[in-house]
Amino acid sequence: MENVVELKREETIPHRPVSLGFIGWGMFGQGLQSLQRTENSSRHQKGWIFPLDDLPEESNGWKIVLDLDHLFSRANVIFVDAAYEDLKLLFPRIRLLVSDSHLLVFLGADVSFKKISEQITERKVIRCLVSPVRRFLDISLVFAASQMVSAQELEQFFQVLDGLPVVLEVDSESQLEALQGLISTGPAIGYSIIDALADGALKMQIPRKTGLLLAAHVLFGAARTFLESEIHPGVLRDQSITQKGIPLSGLVSLEKSGFRGSIVQAIEEAANEAQKKSRSE
Repeated sequence: MENVVELKREETIPHRPVSLGFIGWGMFGQGLQSLQRTENSSRHQKGWIFPLDDLPEESNGWKIVLDLDHLFSRANVIFVDAAYEDLKLLFPRIRLLVSDSHLLVFLGADVSFKKISEQITERKVIRCLVSPVRRFLDISLVFAASQMVSAQELEQFFQVLDGLPVVLEVDSESQLEALQGLISTGPAIGYSIIDALADGALKMQIPRKTGLLLAAHVLFGAARTFLESEIHPGVLRDQSITQKGIPLSGLVSLEKSGFRGSIVQAIEEAANEAQKKSRSE
């Protein structure tokens, strides 16, 4: 798996097979379930689902349970896919059921370590931020882990998510929250840029459908070139200017309009707003 931070924690638990649990059921759980059902036998973990809303129409072999006791007695890596407000009524029961054999993975953007510690203390917890994209296999995931999480448990966590393009660990929750603006707003900014590029083409009498398709592929190609080469984007930008006066004039126009500063400000403001939500009661 690409872009994974090296683990430096000490192993503190014996090896044990992973049984997956889900409190709440949405796109992430459904995507992970599909990933587990691939032919790669190392991913075939048992799964247990405690839905918070309507029951899933199709469980695809994973068991649906109607009480948390059932879930916690069978699963040891439990993904909690819900906002903090939706979890308040569940926390008292979770506090009684969770043990050192459980790893809790929170996916809600507003579920901070502080809020978790007020409900369940000294437990193995991972907090994640997930990019809001449609395809599960396009997701980028950034996470921070509590100190009680061992190196082996982190390794199991990576194995569960094997197949996602980016799974990155950061050193602290403050770093995680600083990335909220980028991971939550980045896709929306990308879509806006695609739309704006197509508008530019439309102004030059190019049909919108053609402009949108070409704009998306151009940006996709640029992103893939960076990921595969790991050359700084500024260098790649300079290399891409092959015809004097054509792409360069467009870049100059962007700089004059404050394009770069606007993007930086958008990420900063989105991060600040996300931090306020995660810290508010």
